[in-house]
Order: sequence, then C-alpha cells, then structure tokens
Amino acid sequence: DSFGSNTRITEPPSQYILFSNSHWNATWSTNFFEVIFKIAMGKRKVSAIEKAKALQELIGGPTSNTFSLSQKSEGNNNNIEDAEKSSSFSEVLNEKEEILDHNGKKQKVEVESTWVIFDKKTKPSIEIKLNQGGTKRSYITMKDIQELILWILGDGINPSWVFVKNKPLIQRVVVVLAESIDRGSFSQISSSTPFLSSLSRVETLGPGNKRFVSRALDALLYRTLKKSGNKREDKKGEIEEKVNKPKNLPPATDYVLSLKEMRENEYPGVSVFEKNNSTSLHDSPSPAKEASEERSKLNQEQNSKIDDEEEKKWPLIGSKKEGGIEEGEEILGMDCEMCHTSAGLELTRITLVNNKYECIYDEFVMPNNPITDYNTRYSGITEDLLKGVTTRLKDVQETLMKIIHPMAIIVGHSLENDLRALKMIHRNVIDTSLLYPRAGGSKSSLKWLVARHLNKKIQEDTHDSQIDATSCLELAKLKIQNGPQFGIEPSETENIFISLKNCNAALIGNMDTVKRFTAGSVDTIPISNDTQALEKASGFLNKARKQFVFVALPTLTQYYRDLPHGAQPDLSKVKEIANNVDEKVKSLYEKALPNTLFVVTTGHGDINSFKRALEQRKASQESAEVSWTKEQEDGLDQFANDLKQSWTFFQMKT
Repeated sequence: DSFGSNTRITEPPSQYILFSNSHWNATWSTNFFEVIFKIAMGKRKVSAIEKAKALQELIGGPTSNTFSLSQKSEGNNNNIEDAEKSSSFSEVLNEKEEILDHNGKKQKVEVESTWVIFDKKTKPSIEIKLNQGGTKRSYITMKDIQELILWILGDGINPSWVFVKNKPLIQRVVVVLAESIDRGSFSQISSSTPFLSSLSRVETLGPGNKRFVSRALDALLYRTLKKSGNKREDKKGEIEEKVNKPKNLPPATDYVLSLKEMRENEYPGVSVFEKNNSTSLHDSPSPAKEASEERSKLNQEQNSKIDDEEEKKWPLIGSKKEGGIEEGEEILGMDCEMCHTSAGLELTRITLVNNKYECIYDEFVMPNNPITDYNTRYSGITEDLLKGVTTRLKDVQETLMKIIHPMAIIVGHSLENDLRALKMIHRNVIDTSLLYPRAGGSKSSLKWLVARHLNKKIQEDTHDSQIDATSCLELAKLKIQNGPQFGIEPSETENIFISLKNCNAALIGNMDTVKRFTAGSVDTIPISNDTQALEKASGFLNKARKQFVFVALPTLTQYYRDLPHGAQPDLSKVKEIANNVDEKVKSLYEKALPNTLFVVTTGHGDINSFKRALEQRKASQESAEVSWTKEQEDGLDQFANDLKQSWTFFQMKT
C-alpha cells in the first residue's frame, strides 16, 4: 500500500527500519521485506490486523533490524511524529474494523495505523530548546532531566525544553551524577576535564529553596506523583477526614515527644531525663506512639547532640511550682523571640497561652549582651519595644519555674530553639514541626501548617509570639481531636525505578545510595569510589544489556565531607579527582554501543560547606565562643544560590 500499485520493486532493501507507535517489538530478516512488498503489490487491501499477524508469522532467521507495529491511539503518537520527520516514507492507514461495544454488540469503528520506515543511516539526536516557545528560561533543573529520562524510557510526557529527534532509535540512556561541582568550581578545573568541556552543556539550577540546598541525587531519583487535580475532591477528603475521626482517641500525653525524638531533634536536657528515668508521660504502646516512631524514622539523619555540662545545670521548668496543675493549664502554647547579640541569639520576648487561648505570660526581655541586630523581620522586636525593659533572662527563668507545673505539656514549633534561648529544660513537649510530618521527613514551617490546617495567615510582615503560641496550641488540639493519622500527608514521591520497572536498569553508587534507591527491577552495584563506579558501568554498556544506567560518583563529595573543620580544599586534589572522572567518562562513552544518550550533571556545588555554615550559625546561638556575623547571615542566600548553579552535559553516541 505504501509503494502504490505502479511501483516496481527490483530488489528488496536490507538496511531499513520500520517503526510505528507500538507496545510490542520484534526482529526480522531481509526476507520479511520481500513478503511485505508482495502484500503491497497485491490486488486487495490488507488490513493492519492482517499485516500484524503476517509479520508475526514471518519473524525469524538472522536478525539485523528492529520492527514495531500497533494501532495509533491518542497520547501515543509521539514516536511516530518524531520518526516521520526523517523517515524514508510513512503511511497512515485508515480502515473500518468491527469491534464489540460494552453491550456485546458489533459496531464498525475507524482504526488508524501508522507505518514509518527509516533508512539505516538515520540517527537519533537531541536539541535543547531553552528560551523558545513555552520555555522562557535559560537553565534546566533536576526535574527536567528526570522528565527526559521518563520521556525516553518510561511513561513520561514530552519535555518542552528539549526536542528528541528519532526517539525510537535510542537504545539506552546513561546518566552520570558528579555532585559537588558548581559553575564557579568548574571554571577552576575545566583544564582538567577536556572531554566534558568539549560536550554541549546547559546551565542547570540545583534543587533547594532560597536558603537551602538539597541533594541532586534525591531530586533526580524521586518522582513527584500527580495529585488529583480536583480541589473540590481534595477539600471533600479533608472534611471527611475530620468528620469520620476514629473512636477512642488517644490522650494529649500520647503526642509528647519520646526521649529518642528529643535527642534526634537536639532538645536540651535529654541526658538529665535519662539519668532520672523520666521516660515521658506515655509509657504504654499506642497508635500515636507508633506514629511517633514512624515520624522519627522519616526524619533525615541528624547528628545527635550530647548535652554538655552547662545544659545539665539549666533549671527545670516548673521545678518551684507548688500545688497541682491549675484548670486550663494542663497544656500550654509557648513561643519565644530572639535577636542577635555579641554572644549569639538571645531571648527578647516570651509568650505563654493556656488551654483557652488566654495569654497568661507575655514579657519582653533585655539580653545580657549588646544587641547587634534586632532581627525584626523574624522576631518583631524593635529598639523602641525594648526601651525601658529591665527584665532579664534570670527573671524569666524564675517565673517559669513557679507558674508552670512540671507535668504540664508545653506546645511549640521546633521548641528546642525556644528552650535553648530560655536555657531551661522540660520533659513534656509537643513539637508541631514533628506533629505534622511531610513526605520524605522534612519539616513544615508554622506559617504553612497554619494556612494548610487552620485556613489562616500568619507571619505576613513580621512575627508575633502571642499569635505563634496560639497557633501552635490550635494545631496540637486539632491533632488531638482528630487522631494520630490526621494531617499526615501520603507520600507524594516515588522512586523512578518503580516507574521504570519494565525497563532493564542498573544503579551504581555507594552503599547508602544503593540502599535508599533499590526499587522495581533495578540491578544495584555498590561501589566505594569513582573508578569502581565507572568501570562497573562500562560492563553494562559494551553489550546490549541495559536500557538505563545511573551512576552516582562519590569521591569528590566524600573528599569535601572529610575536610577538617575550617580547612580549605586543595585545588590540585580537586583537579585530580575531576580529571579521573573526565577520563573514565570518556572511556565509558567510547565503549558504549551506538544510539546511547549520555547525560552528565554536576547537580550542585560542595553542599557540605553549606551544612558547615549552618552548623556554625546554630552553634553561635548556643555559645558566645562561636562567632556569626550579620554579613554571614546576609550572605547565606547568595551562598545557597551560588552552590545551585551547576552544569549538565549532553552527548548522543551514534
């Protein structure tokens, strides 16, 4: 049908490839074409179904090409559209076929099948289309790279920032993640990376927010799942969740942090409570306690802080309280505001609200050391507010020891910071940042939680400790009234190897990477350095074994991580590591079979240096011996932004 009845075929071609939008593949020999031509020259029209059956019967003999065939359907035409742009010819065959409808009756429908034949010389290619059409930006992200992988190998959609020509011809995709090289660093080591420097590269923005840098590894290998898209249904689900709350709800005491959670989140005084066998108000197992343990597992690994000798001397809240707990003060909301002084962050305001949301204590506090920055944007404190204030930290401590019962529950958001500012310890705390965990273990801001669950706006222009304390208490009571599972978001991400479960894939990385991302049918290879990683990868590429190979290189990140505190990296050592990566990637490329897409991305710069800066900032809040200047604070945003400026290199092996 494609050649027409007047076409003369004197010799069947042997170097052609036939494609269509198909879900099944097969191989054939030159004899296959001889029969196809006989069918095409026949007197009667042959249906697509008959052709498919005939081709299946004819498959056999020595294989030299690839064939695929299916009926054309909505949402599955991209392979065809790509193929037609460079094919020798294509045919769209429209015909009527009988099918059974849902009632079992026969009806005729129009079926459209597309056939595309390539010359063997046709090759796949990739073209970056930034700042064109709907893509009005000059950079790509880790999510963009992930979309490209899923578009070529899985069930993804066509990314707007790139055009993949002749996509069906791509046999495999190789992604190499070489973290810890931002654009600034690359300019210093580019002489040591001649191969990578010769490739086409695209500006890349690493993951994170304004003041945080996230791992590129997570952004590449965790896929964001689609939400329902129906706000009415989502809202309905929230309402039903509140209405259909479980019976026999656990008491407020079940939401008090365990000692393990307190230690993991660096609450002061844990060793004191352990020594006194103070195992919290909820010793018996409960659904909430199980949920609490689950939250603990979700939290990212944190360096647990061993209480120093100074913390052990801090007074206990309620230690001088006489009598029992007063009505309405069984559970209290608390929030503190701090400003920068020559000794770090110090207390400038404390607010307590009782169970009826009545303010029972609200005091401005004059720091013991000279103020260097009122931190007004985040504290709401100004110079005028502190004029004439004579209350000092010791006065606040004395008051809190007397007005709060030691068994009362104090609610706050990341309350460990408030307790450190107060230089006091308390056993029974509910932390709203842990009470509503997010997928992946990250903490939500109080502002976001209030908007999400209380449908209110706070902290618009500045912070107010009374509003924040009240909001924390409202969030805690909402949780208690609706049960431990209320407000816990279902996982919004999925390992992409689950999405690529039908793809023959390999993951190569250090032991931590392998443990975290093993999923689906992926083969995992643990390694300890870059040389091992790239040698293992080459074993997959010189044979047609894997469609997707992901390699996470650990050496440079490990080098930065192992640097002594305050030490500067040795540029010659960094160049040596980069040169080894460059040579191994080049070897990998040379060994790969044709029609392999190579993607090398650096993700972000030295993320460990940023973590150390945050640690220094936190340490300055706890000790006058650690300095943290206003210039360092103001420079955090720029520091994070610089680290996220990276490169991604693309090359199609043909």
